[in-house]
Amino acid sequence: PDKTKVTMFPDGSTTETPLDGSKITRLPDGTTKKTLPDGTKVIMWANGATKETRPDGSKIAKMPDGTVVETDKQGTEVTCRPDGSRVTFNKDGTKLTELADGTKMESKADGSKFTFYKDGAKVETRPDGVKITTHKDGTITETRKDGSKLTTWPDGVVKETATDGTKTTTRPDGTKTVTKAPPGGAAMAGLKVPPAPTKEEAGMVKARDTLAKSALNGRLEEVLGKRAKAPSVEPAEPKE
Repeated sequence: PDKTKVTMFPDGSTTETPLDGSKITRLPDGTTKKTLPDGTKVIMWANGATKETRPDGSKIAKMPDGTVVETDKQGTEVTCRPDGSRVTFNKDGTKLTELADGTKMESKADGSKFTFYKDGAKVETRPDGVKITTHKDGTITETRKDGSKLTTWPDGVVKETATDGTKTTTRPDGTKTVTKAPPGGAAMAGLKVPPAPTKEEAGMVKARDTLAKSALNGRLEEVLGKRAKAPSVEPAEPKE
């Protein structure tokens, strides 16, 4: 005969204690808590979510949307989502995100970040702000925090762009070509300087700028989604 002991409480909850040593608690809100003979604890919520904690410290949680979060006894946490993505958090602070399209993103505790694309392209962002982009054709672009750039092509051609827009191209045979930035710096490169506006034109420009600023201030910021998304790879600049 079943000799399970059942205790009912004034709040509507009940506790069942079978002879095998397990314990089952049912709460009025639909939550069920189980303690198994081996010490494993299981919580089941009314919305379908579950969480299991094992004696060795490992855990597994399942969400109603199909997301599964597993934590091993060393503390490594792996989240698998229905969209095919997978996120791993390690105790040393590193995070690895794998998207369904094959893209992988890794961030480390020191602030460095890496993104690896299926086509072979790679983006590395160092803690000091330097960004190194390796394109699928082998071209490497290093963008520094001050805005200067260093681009190296597979054939050995190297071009350095200074903060003032001056470009120095060095070829494998040692020859160099220096292109000075026009007055006004890099922003003026390749642009013709227009004549000064008349008084009437200046007034029209000021009115137009005022309207533009008003429109900009009224624009709502785009709310970012929670799902992981890989950054885009900026195109390599031409050799010239």
